[in-house]
Amino acid sequence: AVVGYGWRASRDLLEEETKERILAVADATVARIDAVTSGVEKVVRETVLLMDRFSLTAEEKAMLLEDKLRLHGELFGMAASLGSTAIPGAVPYVYRGPGGLVRTDLASGAYPMQIMDWYTIPRELLRSVWSEPYFDEGGGNAVMATYSVPLVKELAFAGIVTGDISLEWLTELLGTLPLGSGYAFLLSRNGTFISHPVRDFIMNETVFSIAETLGEPSLRELGKHMVRGGSGFVPFRDFSKKDRDATPSHWLAFLPVPSTGWSLGI
Repeated sequence: AVVGYGWRASRDLLEEETKERILAVADATVARIDAVTSGVEKVVRETVLLMDRFSLTAEEKAMLLEDKLRLHGELFGMAASLGSTAIPGAVPYVYRGPGGLVRTDLASGAYPMQIMDWYTIPRELLRSVWSEPYFDEGGGNAVMATYSVPLVKELAFAGIVTGDISLEWLTELLGTLPLGSGYAFLLSRNGTFISHPVRDFIMNETVFSIAETLGEPSLRELGKHMVRGGSGFVPFRDFSKKDRDATPSHWLAFLPVPSTGWSLGI
């Protein structure tokens, strides 16, 4: 009885210490992601005000966007479209290419700006939004999430300025966490894997598609709790491994990322 009690007490103490340590890492990681996304939001809002105050040519807008990217390393790219017409004129876009900053015009060519979420949703809602992650083919040609701020005049859409963050940066960030044999992942507002050690999951799977494939209703319920902004520390079966145990052999700590509506799991 004494040995059994000692074993149970030691296990409970170890679990509590593990919980406190992992939740502390999760809190710090969420704060770091939030600091970056909040910084992007601030830069984009400031740029909207500048472009609204001064009448800039397309060349001057592009130069301003380049200056912003040079000053703020967390930004992957920025675009500016001012004008309420269905088909805007020049839309300068500057992003980080392999050899430095690259400048392009989203209005020239086949880029489908008028149907992209980063443009249509804030135009219709007349408020700032973070897009769901996407691969920006024909633009930055990278997996990214975009923060869009519409310019609103007399309750009407008068243009938009955007800022992008690269999801490759998020994967690198999560890969540096001191987790030992553990790992971290990010879910979008819809449950899509934004970051995961199994790269095939990223942008290809959701927590719900994995739950459906594995026939795991408990994982589906956990996913619902995560995307609704919940937090917790629960027993967890590692669905990313082929030789999964029949019973949960891991712990999962999860927290929301307030600025974007994403969910971090560790």
